[in-house]
Amino acid sequence: MMDQITPKEEAADLLKRAKQQIPNLTLSGIGIRYEGQEALEDRLDEIATCAEWLKRINQIETINKRHTSYGYKHSVERWRRSPTSTGESTPSYVANGSFIAAAVGLGFKFMQFGPNACFNFSERALKQLR
Repeated sequence: MMDQITPKEEAADLLKRAKQQIPNLTLSGIGIRYEGQEALEDRLDEIATCAEWLKRINQIETINKRHTSYGYKHSVERWRRSPTSTGESTPSYVANGSFIAAAVGLGFKFMQFGPNACFNFSERALKQLR
């Protein structure tokens, strides 16, 4: 069950930190120029939701190359579809760039993999979220 706790102000700060580390981050991922970075500014709710999901992940020392941001965004979408405490579901779409912004903004280490990113996420923590 998901109630968003991360405020939009925090999401904006996460996005700012992510843009400092990845200047070519867009809504679709790293280096994809379908839209400019300003499109991410309109997705603070998505970034906040991703941050809530990510706060349940333990960091490890090495980059976990088993999964990429694109797969993780789908995990957040499934989690987001869970009913809230009021019994309502939230729209489920999350952009790849929103997920990357939240993870990088929260201080996870990353490695670019095409337009996606791999992170230092604990595999054990990921399995517990499923």
